[in-house]
Amino acid sequence: MLPYAERRALLENPFFEHALSAPWTLCPPTTDLAKAWEWLESWTDMSGVDGILVKP
Repeated sequence: MLPYAERRALLENPFFEHALSAPWTLCPPTTDLAKAWEWLESWTDMSGVDGILVKP
């Protein structure tokens, strides 16, 4: 398995190369706990958000 940074780059590439937009969305990552809580509280009420993934 590739390191996270390499996997993320592979995921981001089509968005930047082809200027993908709605209905495609590249969710931003964060290591900031306060930002994660903000997203958890605000994004869970939005249509199209299936969930939030939290990893150690």
